[in-house]
Amino acid sequence: MTSAVTKMADVISTQNNTHHGLEKLTVPSWEGNRKNYATWKSEFNYWMEKYKQDKDEQLQRLRKALPKHSFWADQVRPCRTIEQAWKILDTEFGDQRKLMDDLLKEITNLKPVKRDSTSLSRYAAMILGFVNNMEQNGCEVTNANEAPFVMSQLLSKLDPKDNIEFGREMNRIGNEENVPNLLEWLSREASLRSHVRKDADYQDTSGHRIPRKSDNRAVSNETPNDEVCPPGCEAKHQLAACPKINNQQSISDGR
Repeated sequence: MTSAVTKMADVISTQNNTHHGLEKLTVPSWEGNRKNYATWKSEFNYWMEKYKQDKDEQLQRLRKALPKHSFWADQVRPCRTIEQAWKILDTEFGDQRKLMDDLLKEITNLKPVKRDSTSLSRYAAMILGFVNNMEQNGCEVTNANEAPFVMSQLLSKLDPKDNIEFGREMNRIGNEENVPNLLEWLSREASLRSHVRKDADYQDTSGHRIPRKSDNRAVSNETPNDEVCPPGCEAKHQLAACPKINNQQSISDGR
């Protein structure tokens, strides 16, 4: 009898500690974004399993995790089981086709990518985020049926010269024009152009050399040929500063 009471006390104590810990647990909330739905759902279920939440408790916590006063919160509120709630959300936000459409829309709305090192690096980071979002939702972009369409969208944002250079490089080394190879090419080009910019003079859009500051100073110290004194003075100066002409002007004034 005593052992049974002791065992029951241990069970109650364990339950109390568990519930006490659950009260402090902050369930990850969701902002209604399709891109992070799969990640949020996985994290939510992880904490529910870790703290051994029953299905009723999971349903209550799910309701609290949804955006307040949102359309989807209103749809989930009448649900009596956690399975019903997840079915409603999965039907809309677990659709890979809709997710890819949203991500491709972001790419379509991007401005054309400039040719400098920083722009190429940022574009590579954006593409990598796109790939990660798709893989987290169970859709590998490199193996998807939409891969050719995705590549055409990604390449369309490059400068035409970079687009051609990428195609030539892939053709030269015998590689396929796909997302991983594009990421590698962007990273390599960004690194190369960063070094070239540090080592070479800047160039304007027409390809003409723009002198450095030291060159500008050297040019400014030289007197243009068409402004050199006509009397042929040994010292280089402009006509207005010529001592011979100034002396003649003084004699004329004296007369």
